[in-house]
Amino acid sequence: MMNYELRGKLQSENDMRSSIISKPRSNSMLGGKAKGLELLSKNGISVPKFIALSFDEVEMIITSYETLKLFCSELKTYFGDVKIAIRSSANKEDGDAKSYAGFFSSVLNVTIEDDEILNALKTVKQSAYRANANEDIKMNIVLQEMISPLVSGVCFTETYNEKGEKFCKISCVDGFADKLVDGRAKASSLIIPIEDERLNVSHIKYIGNVSFLNIGFVSLVKQIQDVMDRIYKDADLEWCIDKDGNAWFVQLRKITSKVSIHEEVSSCTVTSEGMALGRAKIIDSSLPTDELMYAIKTFPKNCILVSEYTDTMFMPAIKKAIAIITCSGDLLSHSAIVARELNIPCIALDEKLFSQVKDDVEIQIDTRNNILIIDNKINLMQEKGNSFAQEINWETVNNFDNIAKIKIGDEIFLIEMTPNNLILYHSQRCNKDTIDEVLSKLFSKFNQEILLSSNTTKYHWYFEWENFSKLELFQKYKEKMKEAILSFDGEKITHLYDEISVISKDLKRKEQLETNVSKKLFIQENIVSLYFLLDMYVPQGLSISMVYKECLGELICSNISFLDLVNPYSKIGDEKLLQAKEFLKIITEEKNKIFKSWISNGILIYDFMNLRDRQIRSLFDNHYEKYDEVMYNEYYEKYILTSFEDNIS
Repeated sequence: MMNYELRGKLQSENDMRSSIISKPRSNSMLGGKAKGLELLSKNGISVPKFIALSFDEVEMIITSYETLKLFCSELKTYFGDVKIAIRSSANKEDGDAKSYAGFFSSVLNVTIEDDEILNALKTVKQSAYRANANEDIKMNIVLQEMISPLVSGVCFTETYNEKGEKFCKISCVDGFADKLVDGRAKASSLIIPIEDERLNVSHIKYIGNVSFLNIGFVSLVKQIQDVMDRIYKDADLEWCIDKDGNAWFVQLRKITSKVSIHEEVSSCTVTSEGMALGRAKIIDSSLPTDELMYAIKTFPKNCILVSEYTDTMFMPAIKKAIAIITCSGDLLSHSAIVARELNIPCIALDEKLFSQVKDDVEIQIDTRNNILIIDNKINLMQEKGNSFAQEINWETVNNFDNIAKIKIGDEIFLIEMTPNNLILYHSQRCNKDTIDEVLSKLFSKFNQEILLSSNTTKYHWYFEWENFSKLELFQKYKEKMKEAILSFDGEKITHLYDEISVISKDLKRKEQLETNVSKKLFIQENIVSLYFLLDMYVPQGLSISMVYKECLGELICSNISFLDLVNPYSKIGDEKLLQAKEFLKIITEEKNKIFKSWISNGILIYDFMNLRDRQIRSLFDNHYEKYDEVMYNEYYEKYILTSFEDNIS
């Protein structure tokens, strides 16, 4: 591995100009973040390349253009042609007693160019002024190589349930972790029992979509155990897994307050325990920056902060609040960590309930006695659920075979019949009155409660799937995949992935040579449909649905969760379930290879779905919003559904 301790310790601007990152020294004097990265790297934990700057060095760089230019030149030599993250490492940050989680700024995806580096350094340095004047914050800064993550998240190696049993909790989201720590996304979770200071990976509990389990999971868990053994038993870690399945750790600090895994109800999650009685004060996180900053600055004391999510800018309001209520969020988000340090309750509500909280209503919270009363109407925590739910979250399973369309006025709704319940999906633009009308009609029709989903991504992909199914090539291989999945034929799945990759390379060559615009678009769409088949529909939809259906009897008899079939460590005795486990592993391995393979072979380019959407919108003079299903249907009718099959067979 590279030497991660190269630093410049310079006493004057002349010294700075002569050398910036050449002198080795300890990071322990450069803030908690730098200290944590040094501890990780010294103990053999995978850490992206980084350097740390002292407060004085930062000051010299941002006040001297010549020093800045020399610094950027040496950064390019040290990091190479990559983007970097510029992150706070204040002298009091990530301490043993106080984390300042989410308090200071980080700037991600920074290109090593003079202006970008300068602006990012200034942004991070400026965030020091969010602290009280008497806290004497010195803003050291860490510069770290960016990892492009497939999945990322946070891990607390020491949490407790209500019985006092100890667990390691890992939370994750697709892509970058900022939406997890800010509370903008509902995280998926793994909860691993700890017995005799060891992670018991054969009894993992799952919440949400855990499709990342076979992507670098073994490496991730092994290194978490190494952290517990060699550094801290009570570690707060930020991690990510890249597209090659490599696990990386980008932050380490000690857990600053005891973390309880509270029982969940369907509508809310307790992320920090406590009691509060006060008025709700809503801060709209979608406000323009100036208005948002004003709302945060003028937030009144002794109110309950209500916001869709909270990021670093919210800290002045959080410090004055007696409780926090967010939409979604997670036990390991910044708002939850800070709330625990401030000894105030923090609760994440689901989207439907959150939208009903009005400004200035009275809210009573008592998490220890399961009380959440809003405007004297109802105790939302009366019926406790099971936080260790092991059933599949069907909203995240991208199989569309059991979905029907319902049209009410101009709106199209989707209703999915799953083994557990009926789920209703709607577009992002749909209004509440129309949704309530549809729910009422469905309840009368089926005489059972309908689960309302906020997963607009699955809603969008249904219409993509519907259009792709009109293409003969997609339809042909969709049926072949179904046949292979029903027979647990891993060898056939591997062969189909290879066969489709060869076909796609040939399609790409034809598309590059084609001069007819309509035929070119048709070929492009076939390539996209095949990637959708290999990357989403098969591994995240068909395989889960069909294996669950085929193995349901064995799962019931063996008392094994379906999600144990994707846990590399789970022990399974039943022959059919073991066969299914090995089969799902093969599918996951094939999925993990496909993106990298298609990029390296020139079949796709990065961000191709976004580029495709822009291309389609331009065909309609940008009349439609991004990813509009009506636009895609019109696109197929006008440009795709013409007789070009001879050109691709």
